[in-house]
Amino acid sequence: DLINLDTDSDVNHSENAIELEETILDSSETDVDGDSVVSSSDETSAYDEIETTESAYIYGTNPWVDMFGDTLYRWEMLPKTNEQEIVAEKTSDLLAGKKTIGIYFSASWCGPCKQFTPALAQFYNEMNKKGKKFEIVWVSRDQTTDDFIKYYQHMPWLAVPVEVIEKVAQVLATKYKMKGIPHLVILDGNDASVYTLDGRTMVAKDKYGLEFPWVPRTLFNALPAPVKRYIKNQIDT
Repeated sequence: DLINLDTDSDVNHSENAIELEETILDSSETDVDGDSVVSSSDETSAYDEIETTESAYIYGTNPWVDMFGDTLYRWEMLPKTNEQEIVAEKTSDLLAGKKTIGIYFSASWCGPCKQFTPALAQFYNEMNKKGKKFEIVWVSRDQTTDDFIKYYQHMPWLAVPVEVIEKVAQVLATKYKMKGIPHLVILDGNDASVYTLDGRTMVAKDKYGLEFPWVPRTLFNALPAPVKRYIKNQIDT
C-alpha cells in the first residue's frame, strides 16, 4: 500500500535544516544490539578489504537488481496537495545513469545514526546540486514498519522495500563488512566496484566533497573506461 504523509510536518525533503558544518558527528557506531563498537575510522580501508579492480558482478548484467531486488522505494509528491507518498519503482530505472551509489545501513533507534543522517542528507543534496549524479539506497535496520516510515521521512533518497529488507541486509552487511551502524558504503555507479567502505568518515573529512567519490588511487582506476570494461569482461568470462 502507498503511504501518504503531510509535508508540512517537521520533514521537508527539498532542503535540510541542519547544516553539515554545524552537525556534531558521534565517533562511535552502534551494533545491531545497541552496543557501542569501534569507530568507523578504525575499519580497514576498502582498498585493503575488497579487491577494487574486479567488478562484483558479471559484466553485462545489472548489479543493482542483483543487489537490491526488482524495486526500490522513493518519495513522490501528490499533485495539488502538501502530501507525499512512498512509491515503488523499478530498481534499474531509478539507478540508471547514476555515477556513484551509496548503501546506507542505519536505524531510528541508533543514536549515532540520528546524528549522521542529517549530515549525510545535506551532503547528498549538495553533491547532486553540483551534478555528481549521486544516489543512496537505505537499508533499514529498524524493527517495525512504523519505525521505518517515521525514520524514512528524514531521508531524501531511495530505500529497500520492507518486505525484502532482511534478506538484502543479511547479504550486503556481510559483503560490505558492516560491523555496526551507521555504515555507509560508496560504490561505482557503473559496475558496483567499491570506492570505500568507510563513507561515514569520508563525509566528515571531506564535507564539501572536493574529492568525492573518493576513488582509490590505483593503476587500474587510472585506465580509460573502455579499457577497464574490457579487462573486467575478460576476468568475468
